[in-house]
Amino acid sequence: MFKHIFLLTSILFFSACAERGHKLSINKQTQTVTAQSVSDLKKDKKNTTSDLTRMKNAVQKEQKKSIVKKQKDKKIEDKEIKKVSPIQFKQKPIAKKIKKHNLHTNRRKPLINLNTQQLNFQAIDKTYHKFGTSEIHGHVIYLTQSGQKIKLNESAIYILPVTDSVTRWYENYYLKNKYNALTQSTLVKYINKTHLNLEQNFAFYGIAEGSYYIIIESNYPSSVAKNQKVYVAKKLEVGRYKKVMAVLSKKL
Repeated sequence: MFKHIFLLTSILFFSACAERGHKLSINKQTQTVTAQSVSDLKKDKKNTTSDLTRMKNAVQKEQKKSIVKKQKDKKIEDKEIKKVSPIQFKQKPIAKKIKKHNLHTNRRKPLINLNTQQLNFQAIDKTYHKFGTSEIHGHVIYLTQSGQKIKLNESAIYILPVTDSVTRWYENYYLKNKYNALTQSTLVKYINKTHLNLEQNFAFYGIAEGSYYIIIESNYPSSVAKNQKVYVAKKLEVGRYKKVMAVLSKKL
């Protein structure tokens, strides 16, 4: 009986030792793996830091090159300016004379364009028997020399049939911007007359098929030019059952 007890005790002891040894071997492997992971992380961090350092150094190098290049270009530019400066110094009195002459010339020029032969409008004597089916809608723009929009007073819009007198005025005076002070105003006859609304728009209705001139006559402001007219003209072709849109402009 004692032998059996001794054997059982021995078996339990050795099995416990064996089991403890197995646990110790697992702990050693875990420690080895953990140490290897830490080493890899340190290595990766070191590589990343070195890459960033290389990039930073490359950028700084390029910046230094750019600064040096700018300094060289500045020196070359300064040399060129020194060469040109004596010439500019000699030209300054001449430039002042030219500027003074231009200012004097500009003062003598009129601020507005008055070189258009004036017209004398008369309504057609007989009743105009053509009752058309078309419309003409238009807009007028007056611009100053600086390009700003302005409105002129007493603007009247006339629609005229194409005649020799109107065509002569349109081609020889209006388009060429000519004015003959020795001749009287040109007599022209119109079909209908209207006025601009507040938006600088106008319209004609019941227009028959054919060719027409649209002429707008306005007064310059009295502070700019007294008893002077400004004209805007356009030739239009009107078909049947049409709505013709026209934009007329004039730079004063």
